[in-house]
Amino acid sequence: MLVAPSVPKRAAPDRPSISSQASFARDLSGIHGSSNGAPLQPITSTATTTGSQNPNSIYQSIHEISAKRMATVDYLRKVHEGNVFYFSTLHYTQSSLHTTIPSLHTQKLGRRAANYLALGYSLPLLLDLNSGSPLEYLKSLTALLQEFETYSGLDSGSGSLSRAKVGQMFKTGMGLGNRSGMRSGRRTSAVTDSIALDASRASLLTLPGQVGGDGGSSPSDTTSPIMNGHDFHHLLTPHLPFDPDFNTTFATLCDTLIDTYANLLSIISGPEACTPMVGEAFAKADKAVRKILVANVMREFEDGTRQGVKAEVAGLGKLVLGGLIAIMAPAFITPESSGTSTPTTTTASKLTEAGIKHSSHNSNGQTGDLAPLDASLMTTTLTKSPKAVPEFDGPEAKAQKTMTDHMVTVSWTVEHGWAAPELKPYGPLSIMPSASVLHYATECFEGLKLYRGYDGRLRLFRCSRNCARMCRSASRIALPDFDPKELEKLIIALCAQDGPRWLPKDQAGCFLYIRPTMIGTDSALGVQRPKEALLYVILSCFPDMSKSLASPAPPTMQGEANGAAKASAGLRLIASSEDTIRAWPGGFGYAKVGANYGPSLVAQGEAKAKGFDQVLWLFGSDDYVTEAGASNFFVVVREKTSGKLQLITAPLEERMILEGVTRASVLDLARERLSKSEDGAEALEVSEKRFTMKEMIEAHDEGRLMEAFAAGTAFFIAPVSVIHFRGKDIELPMGDNNGVYARRIKQWLSNIMYGKQEHEWGVVVEEKTQ
Repeated sequence: MLVAPSVPKRAAPDRPSISSQASFARDLSGIHGSSNGAPLQPITSTATTTGSQNPNSIYQSIHEISAKRMATVDYLRKVHEGNVFYFSTLHYTQSSLHTTIPSLHTQKLGRRAANYLALGYSLPLLLDLNSGSPLEYLKSLTALLQEFETYSGLDSGSGSLSRAKVGQMFKTGMGLGNRSGMRSGRRTSAVTDSIALDASRASLLTLPGQVGGDGGSSPSDTTSPIMNGHDFHHLLTPHLPFDPDFNTTFATLCDTLIDTYANLLSIISGPEACTPMVGEAFAKADKAVRKILVANVMREFEDGTRQGVKAEVAGLGKLVLGGLIAIMAPAFITPESSGTSTPTTTTASKLTEAGIKHSSHNSNGQTGDLAPLDASLMTTTLTKSPKAVPEFDGPEAKAQKTMTDHMVTVSWTVEHGWAAPELKPYGPLSIMPSASVLHYATECFEGLKLYRGYDGRLRLFRCSRNCARMCRSASRIALPDFDPKELEKLIIALCAQDGPRWLPKDQAGCFLYIRPTMIGTDSALGVQRPKEALLYVILSCFPDMSKSLASPAPPTMQGEANGAAKASAGLRLIASSEDTIRAWPGGFGYAKVGANYGPSLVAQGEAKAKGFDQVLWLFGSDDYVTEAGASNFFVVVREKTSGKLQLITAPLEERMILEGVTRASVLDLARERLSKSEDGAEALEVSEKRFTMKEMIEAHDEGRLMEAFAAGTAFFIAPVSVIHFRGKDIELPMGDNNGVYARRIKQWLSNIMYGKQEHEWGVVVEEKTQ
């Protein structure tokens, strides 16, 4: 028996706050044989080119990144050990993990487990042999991971013979002493020769070309089909006659990777060892770890669990997963703060977008054959006591408490899905005091109008966009999904029933307000996703709040709430205070949910008391302009450099701004009809971008701020005459030369809504015979 010199072993350093497991190196000192025959030799250092870097910065960066990687890999290990709570929400076991995630089905894991075994099998000895310096250590790690990536991409060829627990394989040392069976060009390492081959154990770890126990195999018979044409110098690739257990293999590999980073930290004892070459080598090795293992495995876990788990974690789960995939420190998962202690970066919005980008369908965990929302199943029960129809824009409309005769309701349960819709007399709803909506704001709604056209027909305006937005809002607050087209059918049915009597043909130019709403009705008091919900649609008499273009304007548009302000033809806005915020990146400002509106009522009341109509909501220490009350806000500004006019409104990317239907229509019409000068109106450039109060004041002082207006369902298109900011009024004249674009856009939209122009945005409602 040949005996090779023993390989010097280095004691593994203490791993910071990471629980220990048996690593691949345990009890393997005698079996680090290589099926490719390449002896394990230290990798020779070669010079690399890098920019000048401070050794202290490199040292700190390596330690910080290594700590993050160890924490992330430790989480991966716990996930695949199968006893975790998925971000404190869903308890996972190994069996449920394999059932829920298709990529982790047992029959698909054989090759992957073998790959991970080869990597974990190769890491300890190779790194020990190259632990003389940080540069050698890192280069050997990078070389090994590059070979592993190539090895993982090869075709696995024939299937495995059986399954076995890899943990049992490493409990006892095994030797591979017989070289005679090795095919030409391949040899075992020196370490292999230190222990004789035990025939009773040799069958557990057969190298390619090794003679089997019965002596009947030839080298050509036992060569692994995945090795043809490839020779690995650092990756040990034993030929296994079985599929190792994936969970045990992966968990042990994670433990070995943790040791790998911990050993690196022990080698780099101080900044003096951190040359630019070491920093560059660390970056390459760390990138290889992320690419091959961490990012891919986390992405698989994320993708596989999205469908089954999003019902339990809503947006938060993927927010955190997104942080893990990016391998961020926990501190960076929460966006930084502005001077008002509110998030100001786009980091959270991007992560949240990933988090709630779950497809709208089955957003409440609906699976299988749960009944979808189906308007064709609707039953109708008409009222026997019709109400008196009030005067349009009269006292009843201004009170906003008068609804039409009927409403549509449809219930949902997690067990059965959507019930048959009902069109029935308007009346109270019956819910329990513990209903989810009353405690946890599980409520969303929409606002749109039914118009009586000058051609005598009833119309809706871009109703499909409202229905699609409501679907997105419902997903954001864990309410059930539905087909937006079915909701549109329900709205049309109610409008066809009540529209003819409440909007008679002799009242052209009038409208009813439509309010679709969904609430969580689950009576369970705990904080959880509602298992019951109610969708309903009502029609309301509503005041005409676009009369700001008339003279005199109604009190709501004059800013005369306290009787002190002078009358104005436009809205009077007061900028929000520094300690008040309506929405933030990564929040739910983009969703039409009740939680966006209730907290704003205090500021709105204060604005009214001071003689203003609405609040102009600002955000962050730079005072970014976002929305006016519950409406989108637009300005027309002459660009300082080019002198061109621009129509500007806040962007949607940060998910702070409600994607208003009127907003979208203003932008569409401006791009289509205002790109060229005509009829005395100068051409406009349309821009969706951030802008600040400082920029608005500068434009005003320089005479470049031409006009401003709010756009929404309630106010429609309402010009702004005054903006009060930090004790100063910015006055926008409302003469013939100002407000021209607001007036023009309003007229175009009105023509479509009231049938003066045939347009695809105007949806005609076929009236029912009364």
